[in-house]
Amino acid sequence: MRYTKLSTADISELYYLILKRITFVNEDLIGTPALQQAYELVQSVDLKDLPFVATAIHLQVPLWTGDLTLANGLRAKGFSLLRTTPELNTSA
Repeated sequence: MRYTKLSTADISELYYLILKRITFVNEDLIGTPALQQAYELVQSVDLKDLPFVATAIHLQVPLWTGDLTLANGLRAKGFSLLRTTPELNTSA
């Protein structure tokens, strides 16, 4: 709060507004095919991103990432279901 100069009530309201736009996905519900495809894509880039890539594949929604190394690595392997932060900023 000291950095934003917002009240606790304002921060709580912003927190609520952000959370209501986020869909949380139980990783246990992501199918094996999506996990296998994601593994093949991220194994030489960054294995820590496997759950995020698998979720995008499973839900067929773009992955939003600020990690340009990940984005470039995935695109080099033909994966196009992603958007980088700079791309989001220019698509308005």
